[in-house]
Amino acid sequence: MPVPQPTGKKLLQLRLINMNILLQRLTSRERQILKLVGGSFSREDMRSKLKISRRNFNSNVSSLYKKFDVNNLKSIYTYCKLKGLI
Repeated sequence: MPVPQPTGKKLLQLRLINMNILLQRLTSRERQILKLVGGSFSREDMRSKLKISRRNFNSNVSSLYKKFDVNNLKSIYTYCKLKGLI
């Protein structure tokens, strides 16, 4: 017998709970990157301000994308800002 999948309001609540858990698991570097995204810095400017290599920066950004299942830093930043996490 198939397990019923949550829909509507219940699904939204589950997604918000999952997002809050993800936010608690952000590394300090990931938080720093998100704060710089809010300052509308370019990727190069952010990397320069953090004094990290392009590879390290891209690795952190990829980690953020995977954690939030998106491919846009602005979306993650907006959510975190609304939640008062950055």
